[in-house]
Amino acid sequence: LELKFNGFPSDELSLENVQIIKSCENRTLFIIDPAEHIVEWLEHSLGPAAEVLSWSHPRFQHQASLAIRFGKKLIVKEADGVPLCLIPYLAKEFVLSNGHLTVSVGDKFIDVHPEFRLIIVTRNSSIQLSPREQSLVTTINFTVTRTALRMQLLTLALSTEAPEIEQQHQEQLNES
Repeated sequence: LELKFNGFPSDELSLENVQIIKSCENRTLFIIDPAEHIVEWLEHSLGPAAEVLSWSHPRFQHQASLAIRFGKKLIVKEADGVPLCLIPYLAKEFVLSNGHLTVSVGDKFIDVHPEFRLIIVTRNSSIQLSPREQSLVTTINFTVTRTALRMQLLTLALSTEAPEIEQQHQEQLNES
């Protein structure tokens, strides 16, 4: 229901991917979402600490530095890959300075807040990450399969033609 409430498809692939996202709280995620449903859901589920930043933002590096320093949950949308300025963070190239963990972001060293989390989102379903980038992130692909599309259409038809059956289905999902 939480997914459906946020306009998110409730097919099996989407539900499985959301479970993976929830279980990977300590990993950097690279999410492929051609339908663009995930950013809104992430904002809602991560709460007030979530900050959405476009890859093309003119001050991307500065804003990312602030997120690392203050422990935000940074969602980078419209990504074309892994941002180069964040590779040292992803590779855990930390330096201990005055009792604080720091990391190089661009030409500056930034204190690393332990609550910082990075999630990168792209719409490009044919994106190719380099082997190095692949080793630094966990990739989750929301590209719709034929089966997932069939389930989405079935759910939509059911909620229109027989809403009471769809309601029972949602209640069963909540119980499990």
